[in-house]
Amino acid sequence: MTALARKTYGSPAGFESDFAGHAAELPGASLDWLNEKRRAAMTAFTVTGIPNRRVEAWKYTDLANLLEPDLKPAAEPETIPAPNPLFAREPNRLIFSGGFLKQVSAEDSIEIVDLAHLGAEAPVWVRENLGKLAVDRISRLAPLLSR
Repeated sequence: MTALARKTYGSPAGFESDFAGHAAELPGASLDWLNEKRRAAMTAFTVTGIPNRRVEAWKYTDLANLLEPDLKPAAEPETIPAPNPLFAREPNRLIFSGGFLKQVSAEDSIEIVDLAHLGAEAPVWVRENLGKLAVDRISRLAPLLSR
């Protein structure tokens, strides 16, 4: 007899319960429109699950092997990295450190919105488009992936 083992910590149910337990702590948790988008994204994710190599777009990347039960959220770094003199200074510049936006310099023609600090004054284009592409793609693929 052959026994098979399966990792369960990467299942959508684990992510769903984590989301439910921390939804009130997320940035913008007081915004109804944002909460609705988050619920739609979680619903779509529970249908498709974690992408794996059997999904064509992910055939070279297996995220399931990267998910460990003891992963911790990223913490903001204490310092901003020094600019690299090898790169020319440009008028539009975003500096990320450890996955967090640390510094912005942009021309007036570009609108930059820090999603970690969304409030009631979020621009209309953010409300209309935030998460739309990801949820739409997942929703269209869901019937194909569940076969």
